[in-house]
Amino acid sequence: MNQRFVISLIGGLALAAALIAGVLAWRGGDRLQPTGQILKLRSTPIDGQHCLVVLDLRLTNSSNIALEIQQVSLSIEPKEGGVSQGSIVSGVDTKSLFTYYPVLGEAYNDPLIANTRIGPKQTLDFMLAARLDLPESGLAGRRHLSVIARDRSGISVELLEKSK
Repeated sequence: MNQRFVISLIGGLALAAALIAGVLAWRGGDRLQPTGQILKLRSTPIDGQHCLVVLDLRLTNSSNIALEIQQVSLSIEPKEGGVSQGSIVSGVDTKSLFTYYPVLGEAYNDPLIANTRIGPKQTLDFMLAARLDLPESGLAGRRHLSVIARDRSGISVELLEKSK
């Protein structure tokens, strides 16, 4: 083969590879990869066997498409073992909790509920309230607390509480 042809072929393949890599990198924001964190946890006992927890959350949508929350769940692993699922309080009731339980402080953010939309390249703060079927002492001695927010497409983000 001609040496000039080989050099041209290698240069053409390198240019094609660079072009493909550039297109893939440019289109990378079309995939949902939400992130988030639990900022603060507030709680109060309801009775001897149940407590109420209010979490302040931050969710970030770094993609180029909107994130639409379909479902939210909260789970806790007490020190005694097992896993307890929280019963999520509705958005309307979440706002009124602060009237009935002033020990919770102020409601700083809107509740995270189904159909919440987080736009492209947007970070928003929310609050989430849930009733737990364990006493407040069980909440205080927890091993693990997590919130899972699931998008309509099935993509989910798990928010883990920072270690104490």
